[in-house]
Amino acid sequence: FARTDDGISVIEAMNGTQIAVQWGPGQPWQDAAGWAGGASVQVQDLEVFDNQFYGTGSIATMAPMVFLPPRNGHVQADGFQMVVVELYEYAQELRNMDVDSEGGIVVGGVDHGIRSGVVYISNDDPRDAYDWTQVWIDELMGTDPTWIDGVCRDGDLIAAVGRFSTNDDPIALLSTDRGATWKDLTPEFITSGVASLHRCEFLDGGDTLAVAGANGFFGFYAR
Repeated sequence: FARTDDGISVIEAMNGTQIAVQWGPGQPWQDAAGWAGGASVQVQDLEVFDNQFYGTGSIATMAPMVFLPPRNGHVQADGFQMVVVELYEYAQELRNMDVDSEGGIVVGGVDHGIRSGVVYISNDDPRDAYDWTQVWIDELMGTDPTWIDGVCRDGDLIAAVGRFSTNDDPIALLSTDRGATWKDLTPEFITSGVASLHRCEFLDGGDTLAVAGANGFFGFYAR
């Protein structure tokens, strides 16, 4: 569920393709089938930035996708629509996204074909599929199967958290240069007995990384 400041609300199924929209408080809910230009695609995360809806999704058999608002915004007369941007030609499952205060986007998930977590980072134009930085986690951490379950962004600061899918040990990665290079924070979490990580958030202007995970874990990493 997500709602804009001016009262437009959207419910999406997360494990299906159904979406419903309410154009304002007290208005009837309407089926928004066809919201992706008529395609039947799945949303796994829905966010609001600048009073517009942003999403990511796809499943293990679909190309990785981000969903962006129309250029003229969400207009009731047009019906609820979002623009689909396919980021890669092969199937990947995208699970989480974050939009920072400047509209910069990061999304994360897993490429089941090579059993590697993936991260996509927008640059100047998120509507251009070729203007995204793509990161495969196996190139950073070796060939053990990995998932990325949570991502967060604050300008050039990017974090990605998740797990090794064979044993649920945590994964935590931090980039200060928009994904060009990465610092592996994983050993610090493993030695502390932390299980898999699922969400992250930058606090204090990016000086602190908050992470949450299995068994109710909630912690802070000071850069």
